[in-house]
Amino acid sequence: MKNKKKIIGLVLFGIAATVTLSSYKVDLLPKSLKDDANGLEMEKKGKLILKQAWNEHGVDSMLSHKVYSYTGVDNWVGMMGKMGKLWPDAKIKLKLKSVVGTFDSKVEFLDGKEEGNKAGLQAWKYYEEPKDSLASFDVKLNKRHQFGLAAFQYFNEMVGRLSSAPIIRYAGEETFNETEYDLVFATWETLKATKKNDQYVLYINKKTHRLDYVIYTIRDNYLKMPGASFFYGSMSFTNYTRVNGALIPFQQSAFMNKMKADNEGYLHQINIDKFEFDTFDAKELYPNKTLGSLGDSKN
Repeated sequence: MKNKKKIIGLVLFGIAATVTLSSYKVDLLPKSLKDDANGLEMEKKGKLILKQAWNEHGVDSMLSHKVYSYTGVDNWVGMMGKMGKLWPDAKIKLKLKSVVGTFDSKVEFLDGKEEGNKAGLQAWKYYEEPKDSLASFDVKLNKRHQFGLAAFQYFNEMVGRLSSAPIIRYAGEETFNETEYDLVFATWETLKATKKNDQYVLYINKKTHRLDYVIYTIRDNYLKMPGASFFYGSMSFTNYTRVNGALIPFQQSAFMNKMKADNEGYLHQINIDKFEFDTFDAKELYPNKTLGSLGDSKN
């Protein structure tokens, strides 16, 4: 078993090293936007498509609420899934609570080896709340939990969040899985790839105006594997359900690099079984009264 793990580790290291040597950083900027010759026109068209998606997703309804919570099962599959899992178990039932438009959130493990334990973020400060105990910020940072809390909330609010990105461009059309899409590129500070800023390519369904897929970079590397930050990810959003006017994807499937047709070969998939707005007091997610909130900022 030890030799097998060693071989797997060497293979992964080799892959990561190859990617590192062949590419300084992942760049999702489409070739059509490299010179940004029609920047203003592409920005206007991209924002128009995002506005249509905003209306379809009921973002105004989402923003009219203070908090939301949901329960679901998150399943990490395969060798890479088990290596990359964010939570204590590869397959686990969770309850997540979030303050809309912030990164203040908390996860509770509903089964598995840490059943009843909780972990959260307040103003980007990590804390843990063991079963039947008070929240403590005097704990070692769990980078996987931190990443998961922020990412899960961001994906649930993606259309609203990325609509406010300072750089938005229409990135053309693509037919995928027998469906036609308008592509919208979003990032921060500069079109060029940087180590700091993530890039997103949203696949907006031409007929429904819904976000079906997104491709994204992963600049923050929580994996202890050389070159991991040079990979990118993608997510599919299915089983949409309207809750109090807001459109919620009850199934979200993540992939390493580009998504697969018919959602085959996903890295992990969360299936939500219950989603609710405003069923708890937002104060619950602010155990440290001196920290407050940073809102949508990370600083």
